[in-house]
Amino acid sequence: MQKPIFLSCFLFFFFVYFIPRQSFSCPQDHREFLLEFKKLLTHNIKNHSTQIALGELKTWRPNSDCCKWKLVRCNTRSPSKEVTDLNLNGLVLFGSVSSTLLRPVLRVSSLMRLDVSSNFIQGEIPGDGFGNLTRLISLDMGRNSFNGTIPPDLFSIKTLQHLDLSMNAIGGTLSGDIKELKNLEELFLDENLIIGGEIPPEIGSLTALRKLSLKQNKFSGSIPLSISHKNQTKDWSCHIYYQDSRLAMFNKPVTCKTQRTNQYTFMQQDQTKDCNL
Repeated sequence: MQKPIFLSCFLFFFFVYFIPRQSFSCPQDHREFLLEFKKLLTHNIKNHSTQIALGELKTWRPNSDCCKWKLVRCNTRSPSKEVTDLNLNGLVLFGSVSSTLLRPVLRVSSLMRLDVSSNFIQGEIPGDGFGNLTRLISLDMGRNSFNGTIPPDLFSIKTLQHLDLSMNAIGGTLSGDIKELKNLEELFLDENLIIGGEIPPEIGSLTALRKLSLKQNKFSGSIPLSISHKNQTKDWSCHIYYQDSRLAMFNKPVTCKTQRTNQYTFMQQDQTKDCNL
C-alpha cells in the first residue's frame, strides 16, 4: 500500500518541479549562444575607449531561462520556447566592436527578427550564418560601420521581408541575387559605398517590395525600367541618389510633382524632388 503512495508522490514532484524546468525554458544551446555574444561584447569594456550599456544584459545569467531575459523574446506557444526576437540595438554607446561578435547570434536558427543597429560595429558582415536563419523576417544592421560586401548567404533568406543595411560603409556591387528575396517588402541600403555597377534590374521582380531606399550611394548607368513600372503600385516609395549625372533617369524626360503615394525622391546638388516617373 505504501508503494503506490510513494510512487504517486514521486510522480507528482517529478512533473511539478522537473518537467517545467525542462519543457518551459529556452533551449540550452540558444542560451549558450546568447551568453557567448554577451561575453564577446563585454570583453570590449577592457578597451577604455568603448562604452557599453550593460543594464539590460545583467538579466542574461547562466542557468536561467533566457526567455525571461530583457531584449529577448521567445515563442511561448511552443513547448520548446525557441528564441524568435533579439532587440540588440544601441548597446554600444561609444567606441567600436568587431563584427565577429555576431557569429553566436547567427547560430540561433529560430530567429524571426534581429536588430543589431546603432552599435558601432566594424568589419565585414559575417559571411557564414545567414544560411541558418530560415525563418528570419526582419533584419536591421543599419547605422554601424560594416565594410566589405553583402555576403551571398544573406540572399538565401527566402522569408525576409525587411532588410536595413543603411548608414554603413558597404562596398562592391549590389548582386542580382537579390531577386531571391521574393518576400522582401522593404529594402534600405542608403548611405553606403556601393559603387561597382548599375542598380540591378532584378529589384523590379520583387513583387512584394513597396519601400526602396538607395540614396547617397554612387551607382552608375540607368535606373532600371523595371523599377519605374512599380510607380503604378499603391504606396510605392523609392529614394535614389542622383549624383554627377552618373545615374540616368530612365533615359527620358522626367515630370516631377509631389504625391502622397507612388513617391520617388531624387537628390541632385542638395535639392530634393519628389518625382512621378
